[in-house]
Formats: sequence, structure tokens, C-alpha cells
Amino acid sequence: MTTSVLLLERDAKEECPVDTGALRRSITSEVTSSDKRVTGRVFTPVEYAPWVHYGTGIYSPEGRTDVPWKYQDEEGNWHTTYGQKPNPFMDRALYKNEGTIQEIFKKEYEEVLNNG
Repeated sequence: MTTSVLLLERDAKEECPVDTGALRRSITSEVTSSDKRVTGRVFTPVEYAPWVHYGTGIYSPEGRTDVPWKYQDEEGNWHTTYGQKPNPFMDRALYKNEGTIQEIFKKEYEEVLNNG
């Protein structure tokens, strides 16, 4: 499990868009176990990560109905937007490693079976 989540963490960071780098730096992974269950996850605690991943406005899965919308920036300039297109960096990392992870699990499972 550890090898799998580290592969996903590495590639999620590679696939992650970068503005300030905060989102990329925040991506981490963990492996936990209890009884006969092992769980691994790759995640980011950054609040805006879902908007980057799934998109906003008309591009979000829910879709925004009041588009376009206007906002004023700090200099007083007005802008019109329809939203931000999705950038599913976590999904790309998972799809990229899906076959490798299946092979890792298969190998580990076979080792468990062979060693009793």
C-alpha cells in the first residue's frame, strides 16, 4: 500500500497546476491499518483544491446558473467570467498508475498466499 500511495502522491504533484505552489506542496499521503484492513489515501487539505480539480461556474459538476458573473479586482477593474475549467490532476495521477498499482497488489497478494 505504501508504494502505491507514494506513486500516486508523486504523480499528483507532477500533474498539479502551479500558481504559488501551495497546492502542489500540500499534496500528501497516508497509510493506516486496523485489524485486517489497510487503507491508503492521497489528499490535500487545501480548501480550494476541489475547485481546481472539478472546475467552477459552468464547468463544475453542479454547474452555475447565474453566469457569466462579474467581479471587481483590487485595482477596481471589472472582469467577466464563466468559471474555471476543471484540472483533474488527482484523476490523471490515478489513471496513470492504475495498472502499476494493480500489479503491486497482485504481487503482494500472491506473496501472502505463498507464505501462509
